[in-house]
Amino acid sequence: RFDIWKLAADGSGAENLTKIGREKGVRFTPLRPRSAEDRAPERGFDLSKPLLLGAEDLATHDTGFYRLEPGREPKKLLMAPRAHGLPAKAHDADVYMLTAQTFSQYPDYHVTGPDFRELKRVTDINPKVKDYNWGAAELVKYTSADGDKLTGVLIKPEDFDPSKKYPMVVYIYERVSDNLHQFRLPNVVRGQIINPTFYASNGYLVLMPDIAYKVGAPGPSALKCVLPAIQAVADRGCVDEKAVGINGQSWGGYQIAYMITQTSRFK
Repeated sequence: RFDIWKLAADGSGAENLTKIGREKGVRFTPLRPRSAEDRAPERGFDLSKPLLLGAEDLATHDTGFYRLEPGREPKKLLMAPRAHGLPAKAHDADVYMLTAQTFSQYPDYHVTGPDFRELKRVTDINPKVKDYNWGAAELVKYTSADGDKLTGVLIKPEDFDPSKKYPMVVYIYERVSDNLHQFRLPNVVRGQIINPTFYASNGYLVLMPDIAYKVGAPGPSALKCVLPAIQAVADRGCVDEKAVGINGQSWGGYQIAYMITQTSRFK
């Protein structure tokens, strides 16, 4: 879940190459930046050379990059509260190109050097974002009725006023806090799934809580996680508690069908 390991093909041994991932709560992924012209077959990683790693802080969902030198601990190059795409490398230069996005920032292309010290944005693909009341995303922490420490994503209107009370829509599908920094166009892809950008732009709060399931009890598990998540936001005083709705599809829809028979929280 966290570190990168080297395993002997015959099962005789294993070595933790990154070592610090679990301690820091960071998930490492080995990367192989390539240029579009490089079509050589990929045949594993040469561990005698520096290795670029993708990184995600599983508590905050910040993402970035580390570099792993042979025999050393990974060195942090960049970590930031946004989602970074996979970098591509220039064919004849030590220059990288990648996307970076947040809930309100389109995944434009950026360029950087080998140290990833500074990302320079080189595109402005969706400039009209600034013309709309878009929204902002943040993590919400709560404890389920079973004592599980969980997080969810709360989307607020860009012009959010903490002294006002807002209607709120809850969307559920297993665990969705990984999508904290995902940019979402305000369009309808599938009619049964709400679009959080559209709702935030129209004055709603949107809550997307994570659910910790117990085997054989998906409905009760959802209820024990969703209600505390709602309460954690309502305790801030910004929710119109007479206007709380819930949305889900497929697996999430099944759990909602159960939950509305067990609580009067949703109107």
